[in-house]
Amino acid sequence: MGLFQKEKQTDTRLLCVYDIGSASVSGAVVSVEADGRPRILYTVVKECAFSAFPEAEYFQNRVFSAFAFVIGETEKYIRTICHESPILRTHPPLFVTLSAPWYISQARHIHIAHPKPLRLREEDIVAYADKEYEAFLSSPIVKEFDGGDIYESFERRVVQVCLNGYETAHPAGKEAKTVDMSVVFSIMSSNVSMRIHDELKRVFSGSDISISTFPLAVFDTVRRIGLEQQDSLLLDIAGEVSELTLVKGGTLAGSVSFPIGKATLIRHIAQTLHLGFDEAVSAVRLYTDNDMSKAEAKRMGTILTSVANFWVRPFEHALNALGQESVVFPRTIYMTADEDVAPWFSSLVKAETMNMFTHEGSVCSIITIDTMYLHTLYRMSDGVESNIFLILSAIFASRFVGTTPPKHLRELLT
Repeated sequence: MGLFQKEKQTDTRLLCVYDIGSASVSGAVVSVEADGRPRILYTVVKECAFSAFPEAEYFQNRVFSAFAFVIGETEKYIRTICHESPILRTHPPLFVTLSAPWYISQARHIHIAHPKPLRLREEDIVAYADKEYEAFLSSPIVKEFDGGDIYESFERRVVQVCLNGYETAHPAGKEAKTVDMSVVFSIMSSNVSMRIHDELKRVFSGSDISISTFPLAVFDTVRRIGLEQQDSLLLDIAGEVSELTLVKGGTLAGSVSFPIGKATLIRHIAQTLHLGFDEAVSAVRLYTDNDMSKAEAKRMGTILTSVANFWVRPFEHALNALGQESVVFPRTIYMTADEDVAPWFSSLVKAETMNMFTHEGSVCSIITIDTMYLHTLYRMSDGVESNIFLILSAIFASRFVGTTPPKHLRELLT
C-alpha cells in the first residue's frame, strides 16, 4: 500500500505509458476507470536489434529514434479515440519507466531514534529523506557515474515506513520512538533526460511527465500481490542488459546489472546458425516449445548450452555481489523477460541457483512474472498485443492517476 490513498475516480482517465529498455522501446495507451485497474487499449513496440555490438552514441541514437516512433504511434491512437469520445482527456499524463543502463539507483535505509515518543509529521518524513538524498549525492556510486557531474535526479521515493518496528502506510500524525524508512533515489544523465522530455513535449506539449525505474515498478506490483518471501530477488532480463535487485525484509536493498541480455545471446545464436535476428528468436522459441525434430533439437541444445555461458558467468558474479549484502541468500526469484525466451532463461537460472545455493534439501523458486501472474491487476482490450513490460509499467503508473497530495509529494512518497 502507498502512503496516500487515491481519490475516488468518477470518470475515465487516459494516460500514456512508455518503457525504454536497452534494445527496444514500447508504449501503451491506458484508461484508468472507477476501480483503479488500468485497461490497456493500445500497444506498440519498436525493436532496436543491433547486427553488431553497438557503440554508445549509436546505441543511444537508435533507441531514441525508436522512442520518437513509439510516441508518434500512441499520439495517432489518442487522436482517434478522442475524436470518437470528446469527453476523454486530450492531454494525458505521461509515465516513462527506464531499465538499465539509462540510470543509476540506490536503495537506502534511514533509522531515527528518540528518547521518548514523538508525533511524526509529513514534513519530518520529507526532511529525513532530504538529508539522506544529500548523502546519496556524495556517495561513490554517484561520483563514478558515467555522466560525471552532469546528471539529473528523477526519482525520490519512500517505499516503506516502520514505526516502533511495525510497517505503516499512514505514518503522519502517529507517535513513535523509532522510525525506519526505506528510500530509493535515482539519477540519469542530463542528456538522456533532455532527450526524453524533448521527444515527449514535441508531441504532447501540455502533458505532465513522470519517470521511474522499472525495478521499482516490478517491486511495487509484486508487493501488492503479496511477496511470497520477505527476502527475494527481482531479475529483469532486457535486450542488452540484465539487472538483479535484492529485496530484503520486504523492501528494496540493492541492485546490480551486467551488459548481457536477450539481444546479446540472440546475436551469438544468429551468427552461429547464419540466421537473421528474428529467425534466431524463432529458433529458440521452437526449441523451448519442443517443436523441433530430434536432430534439430540436439544441435540447437548444443548451441544454446555454449551461448548460455556468456550470460551465466556474469549472472554468477551479480549473485555473489548481491550475496555480500545478505547473510541468508534469498531463494525466491521473480523474473521478467520477453515471453519468447522466458522459459529458456528460467531453466538457466534454476540450474545455476541449484548449483550455487541449494542446501538442506531446499531449492530456489523461480517465479516468472507473466500475464497470468498479473491477471487480477489489469485488463486488456480485445485484439491488443500484450507486453509484460508495458503491463507492469501501466499497473504502477495507474496508482498515481487522481491521487493526492500534490505531485511534488507524490514523487517523494509512494
